[in-house]
Amino acid sequence: MTKGNLKAAIYTRVSTEEQKRVGFSLEGQKEDLTAYAAQKGYEVYDYYTDSDSGKDFNRSDIQRLFIDMRNEKFDAIIVWKVDRISRKNSDVLRLIDEELKHRGMKLLVSTCDIDSSTSNGYMFISLLGTFAEYERSLIIERVSAGMEKKSKLGQWNGGALLGYNVIDKKLVVNEEESLIVKRIFELRAQGKGYKAIARDLNSRGYRTKKNSSFGINAVKTILENETYIGNVRWGRYRNWAALRRKGKDADYHVEKGIHEPIIDMDTWELVQQIATVNREAAVNEKNIKTDFLLSGILKCPECGSGTVMSKVKKRKDGYYYYYICQSYHTKGIEVCRPNVINKDWIEKSILEIIKELVAKRTIVDELVEEVNQNYIEENEEIVLQYEENKKRIVELEKELNKLDLDYRKGDITPKSYGRQTKNIELDIETLEEQVVEFERKNAVQKETISAEKVSELLKAFDQVFDQADMPSKKLLIRSLIKSIEVNLDRKSLKRIVFWNSEDSTIFSEIVLPQEPRRRTVP
Repeated sequence: MTKGNLKAAIYTRVSTEEQKRVGFSLEGQKEDLTAYAAQKGYEVYDYYTDSDSGKDFNRSDIQRLFIDMRNEKFDAIIVWKVDRISRKNSDVLRLIDEELKHRGMKLLVSTCDIDSSTSNGYMFISLLGTFAEYERSLIIERVSAGMEKKSKLGQWNGGALLGYNVIDKKLVVNEEESLIVKRIFELRAQGKGYKAIARDLNSRGYRTKKNSSFGINAVKTILENETYIGNVRWGRYRNWAALRRKGKDADYHVEKGIHEPIIDMDTWELVQQIATVNREAAVNEKNIKTDFLLSGILKCPECGSGTVMSKVKKRKDGYYYYYICQSYHTKGIEVCRPNVINKDWIEKSILEIIKELVAKRTIVDELVEEVNQNYIEENEEIVLQYEENKKRIVELEKELNKLDLDYRKGDITPKSYGRQTKNIELDIETLEEQVVEFERKNAVQKETISAEKVSELLKAFDQVFDQADMPSKKLLIRSLIKSIEVNLDRKSLKRIVFWNSEDSTIFSEIVLPQEPRRRTVP
C-alpha cells in the first residue's frame, strides 16, 4: 500500500464482565478508535469485534483479522488498550515480532498513543502487556477465591449435573433423572461392574445429561461424585484447562451442601468399599501384561468401532488374549456384541501379509503408481477448488459493495443490510481461510515417490521389525496400515486398508486370498 492510502484494522473487545463496567462498551471503543485513526491519517479498512475473554486468541473476529493481516489488507492494527489484543504479554509481543514487523505493519494503542514500530513504543507495550497479564492473574485469583468461599458455604459452583437442575445457581432435584442416579448406585451396591451398569441403563433407554448413551466413564464419574450425598467439593481440579490431569489436586476440601441429597450414606459407603476392593484387584491384574500390536486399527466386524484388549484366565497358569469390540466394552450388549477376535491368529496373519507384501516388487510398483496417481488427481482437484474460491471471493466482495451502495441510497433497511453483510462476510472469511491454507501447504511442494526408494526401504523391514521394541513395531505397522477388517466369522480377513490406498484393488485381490486354502501372496 502507498503512504497516501494507509489503512487500519480497528479491533475492539469486551468480555461479559467488562460490559457491566462504564467505559468498556464496544460502541465507545469503536467511536474513539475511528477518531484516532483519522487523526493519524489512516482510513479504516474494517472493524473487528469480539465479546470474549482475552486469555488467548481463540476468538472468531481476531482470527478474521489475522487472515486479513496475512493477506496484507491493512497497514496497522489499532486498539484501545493493549489487553484488548490479549492479556498474555507473550501473545502481544509474538504478534508484533513474528507477524507485524516483517510485513511493515504496526500496532497502535490509542489510550497512550503508542506505536509498536518505535523503540519506546515497543518497550511501553511490553510493560503494559506485563501489567495486563498480572491483572488477569488477579482476576483468576479473585474468581477462584469467590468460588471457594461459595463452596465453604455449601453453594454449588459447577454446571449441569445428572439428577439435578440448576435454578438460580442452586441445585434442585430433578425427580426423573434422580431415578437414574439411584439405579446406578443400587446396581453398583449389588456388585455390578461399570460396563454392566452402562448396559442396563442403555437397555432402558436412559440418557446422560448431555443426551448420550452411558459408558464406563460416565457411570464411574457419577459413582465418585460426593454431590449426590449432599456435599460440595472444591479444589480437586485446579487450572484443569491448562494442566489437565496434572491439575488434579488430592488436597481438596469437601463441605456440606445446601442442596438435597439423592443417595443415602449407607449406599454411598457400600459403593466406595466395592470401588476400593476392585481397585486393589485391578492393580494385581495389571501386573500381567502383554502387547497388542493392532490396537486402534483392527475394527469390529459388526459396528466398525475400534477394538480393545480382553483376556480369559486359563485353567492353569496364564491367559488367553483377544481383541473385542470397544463399543461393547464401554457401553454393553445394547450397543454391540463382543465379537471376540483371537489375538495370536490375527497378529500372525497380518505380519505374514506385510512381510510377503514388501518382498514383492510388482506389488511395490503398483502401489507406488497408485499412490502417485492419487496424489496428482487430488492435487488437481485442490487447485481447481482454490481457483473457484478466489473467484467466489471476488463475487462476494462485489455483492458487499453493492449492498453498501444500496444502503447509502436508502434502498434497504439497516436491519436487512446488517444481516446480509454479516452472512456474506462469514462466507468470505471461510473462503479466505481455505485460500490461505492452500497457499501455506503449496509453499512446500510434495514430490512423487519412486519404486526404487520404496523397495530399498522395505528390504530391511523384516530384520528391522524383528529387532524393534514393541512401540516401534506398532509404529511400523501403523505407518503401513490404516485399518483392518475381518469377516463376521472372525476367522478370516476381509480387508486391509493401507494408507493412501483405500480404493486400491491391489490388496483386495492379491494380499487377501479369495479361497480358504490359499494362505500366501501368489
